[in-house]
Amino acid sequence: DTYEKLMGEEFRGLDQRAARAAAAAVRTGERLEALEQHRRRAAEMVKLLEYFIQLNCDRSELPLDPVFTDPSQLYALAKVVHKLSPVANELDARNERTKRAKKEIERLVSHVETQLLEQFDKARVGQDIAKMRETAEALCEFNGGTSVVARFLQTQDVFTNIQLINQEEAIAATPVPSSAKEDLRLIEFSKRIIEACEKMIEMT
Repeated sequence: DTYEKLMGEEFRGLDQRAARAAAAAVRTGERLEALEQHRRRAAEMVKLLEYFIQLNCDRSELPLDPVFTDPSQLYALAKVVHKLSPVANELDARNERTKRAKKEIERLVSHVETQLLEQFDKARVGQDIAKMRETAEALCEFNGGTSVVARFLQTQDVFTNIQLINQEEAIAATPVPSSAKEDLRLIEFSKRIIEACEKMIEMT
């Protein structure tokens, strides 16, 4: 009994020490992870500062990073411009020291949006759903997606087809009780809205 008691106490002691070691390892891992996150954020800030300086300098003084000049890096450029845009919004356009960068960032915002929308349109015409989804996701991250939603809806007959609009007007002119007339218009319009939305959902 005494032997078993001693062995039990020894095992309990080992278990406690193992638990303390595991807890210490977890805390160390968490600290290392936090340090790595800080390191990544610091590296990202340094890179953004480099981009800002490039945009603020004359091209003869400092060449641009390929992310600004290589069309194949459009999605990477969108991420860079998205992060630089809030900085440009805070800058005073009258400040001679930073107005070049502010102007360039604002130009890039328009450029990136235009290029992404053109890629979305091209993918839509080619019925490339995967590319439409990729471009739509990039636009959602870039500006909340309002422009791509508006562009998509502009392509739907329910909103643009003159014949369908005339049909709506014909329904409105049908000699039926006003309440029933409104019901017919709402039902028909709702069906078309649903069809348009279903097409949009296919991309998500």
